[in-house]
Amino acid sequence: MRHQVETARFLSENPRAFCTNQPRTGKTASIIIAQDFLRKQGVVGSALIIAPMSCLRDVWQSEIFGISPSTTVAVLHGTKQQRLKLLADTYDVYIINPDGIKVIGKELQQAVESGRISLVVIDELTDFANATSERWKVASAITKECPYVWGLTGTPGGPEGMYGMIKLVNPANMTGSFNWWRDKTMYKATQFKWQPRHNYLGFVNQVMRPTICFKKDDIMDLPPLQQFDREAPLSKEQEVLYKAVQRGAHAEGITAVNAAVMTTKLMQIVSGAVKINETEVKYLDIKPRLDVLLEIIRDTEYKVIVFAPFTATLDLLKRELSKHYSCAIVDGRVTGQKRDAIFQQFREAKDPHVLIAHPKTMSFGLELAVADTIVFWGVPLNGAFVYQQAIERINSKLQKSKTPAVIHLHSSYMERRLFKALKEGIDINSKVLDLFKEIIEHDKI
Repeated sequence: MRHQVETARFLSENPRAFCTNQPRTGKTASIIIAQDFLRKQGVVGSALIIAPMSCLRDVWQSEIFGISPSTTVAVLHGTKQQRLKLLADTYDVYIINPDGIKVIGKELQQAVESGRISLVVIDELTDFANATSERWKVASAITKECPYVWGLTGTPGGPEGMYGMIKLVNPANMTGSFNWWRDKTMYKATQFKWQPRHNYLGFVNQVMRPTICFKKDDIMDLPPLQQFDREAPLSKEQEVLYKAVQRGAHAEGITAVNAAVMTTKLMQIVSGAVKINETEVKYLDIKPRLDVLLEIIRDTEYKVIVFAPFTATLDLLKRELSKHYSCAIVDGRVTGQKRDAIFQQFREAKDPHVLIAHPKTMSFGLELAVADTIVFWGVPLNGAFVYQQAIERINSKLQKSKTPAVIHLHSSYMERRLFKALKEGIDINSKVLDLFKEIIEHDKI
């Protein structure tokens, strides 16, 4: 597409640059085109791509082979010895996950300093927002002497994390300290809380450059991604437990600590699997809520993705949905090539029909528009960023349905309120005390 060629041209002309094209606009293809052009012109040597684990093979390796089949690729994954063995051989592109660079950081730095690697692509930049983290420091050492560094993110987030992202990709632009940056882009709302200034983006745009940014609405004629809230009743067993936890909240008094604990406990109850201790889970009757989910799945001719926030809930849904549909689970227990194989089967084969996943495992880069419906069985407690990334998995030019939808199941005011906060981009973790107090007061009425 024209915008992808323009993005590739822009990056080729700017050795240190940012690409903030919105999710699902084809940033990966633009990078591959630009890297391939510069390498064939003799401008750069090998490239190092730092990407989320779920994107190493399923996104980057597969797209490189599709766009430039002659390009040689090594995925630096496995033991330290396995990674070093691959790095010692010559490839056009090396691909590694963010935590992987901590394992062989010195060797990657040496490869850059020797000139073997002269282009580093950081996808996803938000993984390096914290400039005090070990991950950021290793990445900074690797990129410091690298001639070409490109940072990618379709969702940059708030100003606090942008400091680390800008300083990593183009440190010459970030002349001040973190405190200086925070004073320029944020204000102190309370003793311990900082909020973005209303005009902070203007200052960010002066510093986060050169940048290219294409918005999805400007370049694609996509069907609108509809969002619905769907009521799903609790079973009697769930109602009893839910009210008992609420009574406990009133009796104990609400603090930030127990607000977070009680929110999680209430979410476990409505999701149908309550963690008793480290080894024991109590599974609840979820038939009324499950009936609503089955109805949603029956109503679409396409595949369906179901997101749930807890491991035990994923297992419960797999057990129940497998009675009706072919299913697969993707969460932190499913790693590497097995995860990639599930994604590939979901896209290309008849089965599985339903993909049950934790939203954090599918929040970057993945193309899953073979599904036209996403159902949130519970509120993703990882926050608005993960939520927004997760719903983008079906929002692309490959979407065949005219009515793709995101459906939020809710059985309580708590879920409705938390989903509303996520859709508004509110960080529910930092606001947990205020939100929980509001929820408890509402339920008293």
